[in-house]
Amino acid sequence: MMDFVALTFDNSSYDASTVTIIRLARLLRLIRLTRIVTSGWLRKLGNMLRGIEAGLSTLLWCGILLFLVCYVLSVFLVQTVGSNKDPFFGEYADRHFGLISRSMLTLFRCFTGDCSAYDGKSLPDLAVPIYGYAVLPCYWISVMFVSFGLFNVMVANFLQDATRAARYSDAERQSKLRKERQLVTKQTRDIFARIMELFPDAAATVADLIITRDMWRVLLKDKQMISWLEDMGCDDTTRQKLFAKMDSNGNGVLDCNELVTGIMALCRGKYGHIETLTLLMRTMHAKLLAIEAAIAGKFGNDVLGSVRSSV
Repeated sequence: MMDFVALTFDNSSYDASTVTIIRLARLLRLIRLTRIVTSGWLRKLGNMLRGIEAGLSTLLWCGILLFLVCYVLSVFLVQTVGSNKDPFFGEYADRHFGLISRSMLTLFRCFTGDCSAYDGKSLPDLAVPIYGYAVLPCYWISVMFVSFGLFNVMVANFLQDATRAARYSDAERQSKLRKERQLVTKQTRDIFARIMELFPDAAATVADLIITRDMWRVLLKDKQMISWLEDMGCDDTTRQKLFAKMDSNGNGVLDCNELVTGIMALCRGKYGHIETLTLLMRTMHAKLLAIEAAIAGKFGNDVLGSVRSSV
């Protein structure tokens, strides 16, 4: 919708400033993008933006209510104060209460900031010599009603909507993570069950399962296995490279831990993380082998055996 409006203004005779404002309004769509934010350091920003989005309707109705209050009071002040012809106060009355628009602006300034005239003088003090001290209770009551009553109700409703949106966002995120864990667990269980069905003599239990390259090639020809891998986003090229990426220690076979880690990463759509994890594991494995060789060369195999048993 915003793209259509911006294109319409681009093709019309409106000036550049108007078109720029319309284009800037399109940035509001970024609030929608915060729904997919899962990073921890961006989560707070996402919650704040979602809170603002949830409170927009409240702000709109609060603005309408404030407009109505200012309008009613402005009509009264235009009829009573705006027509004042006093030589001294008449200029202030005409400039601040001569029209409804001026009166509404003056009231808004009095409710939100300093209730002063254009030259810095206090409007209630200027009105006291003309209308008497009855002006002060009226001014006090109106300020108390709007500034301390209406504004606080607006803020309370806005905070309630923002808090509700943040809580709903957290609950939605937790539900999404819970469903993802359940899906990953089910997918991993199904894959291991299929492997044990295809290779019943490979191991007595799943924990002892070892997948060789020949077994992996057989798995890649199984239609059910191919269907699962395709659901995880693995095309034919990716499937051919998957064994090497999942082999973290580089020994040419996949044990149960390597297979579980790789499958869970695939289910979460983190195929690129498998390669990073594999490189880290291979580096650690190489360092451990170097340390074992150094211990065996300096202290003998007996000491190395005792170190292994203690670890």
